[in-house]
Amino acid sequence: MIPNLILKTEVLPEDIPMNFSNKHLQKHYYNTELIKLFTELDEQNEHSRSKNLRDMATIPLKYYIPKNNYNLRRLGLLHPLAQLQITEFLINYSTRIVSECSKSNFSVRSPIGLNNTKINMKEYSEKKLRSLLNEFSTLEVPNDLKDLVDLRYKSFFTYKHFKSLKEMMESPSFNRVKHKFTYSLKIDIQKCFDSIYTHSLTWSILGSKELGKIFISGNGFAHRADKIMQKTNYNETNGIVIGNEFSRVVAEMLLSQIDLEIESTLFTDFGLNLNKDYKIYRFVDDYYIFSNSKEYVNLIQKVLIEILNNYNLNINDTKVNLQEAPFKYYDSSILKLKNLLSSFRRRLEINIYDSANNENHLNIGTRYEWKLLYNNVEELIIEYPESKSRIVKYFLKSIRNLIEYDRNNLPVIKEIIEILTNVYSLYIDINSTNNYIAIMLKLLTGTRNDNNDDQTLSKHSIIILDDLLFENCFRVIKNNEDSLSYMTDLITFMKLLDKKISAQYLCKILNNSKYNYFIYCTVGNYILEDRRLKVDNIYQTVFNKLKADLSEYITLDSNKKNQIILNSEYFYLINDFSKYPGLEFLKTEFENKKKEVIHNQNDILRKLWNNLTSDSYFKWNSSSEDLSKEFLKKIMYNNINIQFINNYDTPLF
Repeated sequence: MIPNLILKTEVLPEDIPMNFSNKHLQKHYYNTELIKLFTELDEQNEHSRSKNLRDMATIPLKYYIPKNNYNLRRLGLLHPLAQLQITEFLINYSTRIVSECSKSNFSVRSPIGLNNTKINMKEYSEKKLRSLLNEFSTLEVPNDLKDLVDLRYKSFFTYKHFKSLKEMMESPSFNRVKHKFTYSLKIDIQKCFDSIYTHSLTWSILGSKELGKIFISGNGFAHRADKIMQKTNYNETNGIVIGNEFSRVVAEMLLSQIDLEIESTLFTDFGLNLNKDYKIYRFVDDYYIFSNSKEYVNLIQKVLIEILNNYNLNINDTKVNLQEAPFKYYDSSILKLKNLLSSFRRRLEINIYDSANNENHLNIGTRYEWKLLYNNVEELIIEYPESKSRIVKYFLKSIRNLIEYDRNNLPVIKEIIEILTNVYSLYIDINSTNNYIAIMLKLLTGTRNDNNDDQTLSKHSIIILDDLLFENCFRVIKNNEDSLSYMTDLITFMKLLDKKISAQYLCKILNNSKYNYFIYCTVGNYILEDRRLKVDNIYQTVFNKLKADLSEYITLDSNKKNQIILNSEYFYLINDFSKYPGLEFLKTEFENKKKEVIHNQNDILRKLWNNLTSDSYFKWNSSSEDLSKEFLKKIMYNNINIQFINNYDTPLF
């Protein structure tokens, strides 16, 4: 079992700012140490009034990200204590979880074992890392990115078949099924994670709702699974926290039992055989049903609805999609966008030889060509408005390879930046923000690593590009203030630029985002001097605003409640800013709140809380160099396609 892997991969949402990290938890609590901690607490609890660590309920920090063009999805950042509770649960029950998830013959993304993968870093990783390092024009990063070996471990479990819906759709097996059957029905579960009734986990693990109600209490696996979903979500029984991988694994256990009951009912009551009379693929909460009989398809839908209802789940009626062959499960807009980009790439005549420097350069095109491409992308979005989010994200991710800094073509660079900003503005979420930053960072590192002999010209180019980047980044922030929560990393990126956001505007951001943990931390980090844990003098008014707001926050009636430290919003905001320069007064407040929890508790629990609060979870004052490397690591982590091999030497993904 890989030390700390659970804390790295299972408990945090992917959609959090770059500067947030639970690394100091990983340092304090290796798997073996965590088991020892819980065991010692169990032993002492038998002879004391100390509350069982597993019974402490915490409130996650709730925040929203775009789900699609029109709707938002609510995610939850778990309290550090909840992260440890989940880690202990997974260490103890990982084998049982795999067993529960193996019930389904429908699922294409269920855990099949622990991640004991092997990877040939030399063959796969080094080549791709080198490619990205060359793209971002830096030679200093490799020695500082040794932890990129963690790229091989993106999850605690290994998964069967497919890691993404796109992989499933493009797989030979799925396409063979599409051509084997005449009818197809797509169904998804309505608000699946929000609708999961935690007691239904007990029903599914014990095999029936009736047994679950008879054996309603206990300390076995079924009841522990129910309890941990409650305790990490403030004792809520309706709905589980969305965003972390652990919740997806728990949902998979429940849905695997539902799949088993569907298959059994179809065979026992109606004589339908899987793979012969029908085929079902389930990716998380999406069902893809195939059959040569329309009657069978309707029957399967009826059975699926009935069994889902037994577990307090429902299908989304508005998304039920019955098709007759040939089936359309691809996005036509993306196919057209791929063709647009391919044509654009061909027009650029990819390599231009620079005889003076004996180098090959990318032809970045002309202003006209880029304007034409932008017009085509806009027309594509107009034609497929439902696909706007996918078009924007695919475009920003794909176009980066066709862009590089060229000091001889600054007008074209300016046009490119303008166009990319316009496209990004059409759909802003954390994913599109990351892709936009990746391109801006590539241009920035390109100009700052420009080896032009004419230093005056080089400095002039740096100033021009710096101004262009600032103006466009600031424009997109100012014009989309409602989306600021998804652009916190863009503000962090702007710290790398010479031109700075005004103190007045930063105060406006704070006013419009009252007590928003991620935004307050991002602004707080922005106003610190580079390489020094000290507020820049030009931002003293922003610091005063932060100080006044946080002073007000701790006096709110809602924050005077006993054990408020178990509320993640309060915990993260006050813990992290108590480590911020000039806000030491928060330490006293935070220590008093901590005493409410550890009062009458044993020494082991006191030490635990001291470890939980020893550091800030938001990394204050990373240097410009550190920020550049963090951005680069994030880009690498999200883009490198590493071949994973399990112990049987078969591809996992």
